[in-house]
Amino acid sequence: MNQDRVRLSVNINKIALIRNSRGGNAPNLVQVARDCEAFGADGITIHPRPDQRHIRYDDIPILKEVVGTELNIEGNPTPEFMDQVLKHKPHQCTLVPDSPSALTSDAGWDMVSAKAYLSGIIGTLKDQGIRVSVFIDASRKWWKELHLPVRIELNFTLVLTLPCIHTILKKPSKTMWNLPKQPQT
Repeated sequence: MNQDRVRLSVNINKIALIRNSRGGNAPNLVQVARDCEAFGADGITIHPRPDQRHIRYDDIPILKEVVGTELNIEGNPTPEFMDQVLKHKPHQCTLVPDSPSALTSDAGWDMVSAKAYLSGIIGTLKDQGIRVSVFIDASRKWWKELHLPVRIELNFTLVLTLPCIHTILKKPSKTMWNLPKQPQT
């Protein structure tokens, strides 16, 4: 696998949510991670949240040990999250500005206002040999500043596409998806 580019990293958070809602260890996250890799996944992504309703902090060392491709831990870089990431040193860390009460990641970083805040965090992660990605919001009006991630030496940038999808669903005739029909031959 090319270490500079991951083609598919499977997020197993919702599997953990099902496990946690049932109690016990079914479905088994270790087996799910192994199965994802066996079926061709290039990585496993987990997003431990402060309330641990999905991935729990005690899942991290177990998954770190068994994931044979690469492990990506994503989340809001709170002190507790950063302690876990620096302790377990995943291959990649994706920084997401979600609130503790968010059901799912619903916002991305505004790279103009967050640049100073993120620069120190990114430096700390990179100093530990951890690749860094940030989750940015496609709806922001600072797209002309998109070159900012390069200035703070990110490895990857993930774009929150939910606002784009909402636009497509609200105004399908105004999107690139409304292509002219091909003439019948």
